[in-house]
Amino acid sequence: MQLTNVFVSFLFASAVSAKGNKNGTDSVQAQCAQMAKLTQQVDLAANETKLANKFDNNQTAIDAFKAKVADKQAKLNTLSSNTTLTEACAVVFAHAQSVQACSKIQDWEQQIALAANDTKLTSKFDGNTTKIDAFKAKASSAATKLADMTSNSTLTTFCSVQQTVQECRAMSQLQKAVAMASNTTALQAKFDGNQTKIDKFTAKAAKAQSKLDALMANSTLMSTCSSLSQAATNGNTNGAATTDSKTASAAGSIEAAGSMISAAVLAITATMFVL
Repeated sequence: MQLTNVFVSFLFASAVSAKGNKNGTDSVQAQCAQMAKLTQQVDLAANETKLANKFDNNQTAIDAFKAKVADKQAKLNTLSSNTTLTEACAVVFAHAQSVQACSKIQDWEQQIALAANDTKLTSKFDGNTTKIDAFKAKASSAATKLADMTSNSTLTTFCSVQQTVQECRAMSQLQKAVAMASNTTALQAKFDGNQTKIDKFTAKAAKAQSKLDALMANSTLMSTCSSLSQAATNGNTNGAATTDSKTASAAGSIEAAGSMISAAVLAITATMFVL
């Protein structure tokens, strides 16, 4: 199994962000992240070329690293022998790789859009035609990669789900900012009565309101976010429900539904990439 540093880092970040999940997903993700890191170390220890490059041909350092990895081999063997865990990790790994792929798609789309806008290119590179031409060549290469990646309908469906979840969460954050701006007591406490800071925050909240209105105008998005929040409410062991308006509830409870959303996306990944 070949795992990049970025990929392993992403897994650890996912495991940390999932902390607090009560259904055990965080524990599985943490173990998968550990397995990924150990596997990466074992693979590196077996690759003399990469070892020489990593440790600048320092044989003492190389031997020390190999000894360290040898001590961890037993732990990796234990984790790998757990069939239930390895099956779950296959889903986690697929999810992490898919999220990375979605990020690449977004980056490439932005590069291609910028490359097609001469005005923005001139501004970005101060009219330097050499840099502009180099960027356009890079964008052209990205277009080829983008076409190949977006031809995978399974991946594009997954990215669409990811985008929706992100928008639901963004709605939640925007709503919190707007609610805070209308709460004088909370503002005074948050900024210790500093009117300059309060005014700055309320100005930002006004912009947040515009973004929130735009998101809430999307009836399809609102319906999806509402469904996610309702699923989280139904799955909540204490049965707590929000007390704000129906619209506010759809946005606000998304934050509380974070763990369930993560589990749902993992389930989608399992269906699309494992079965």
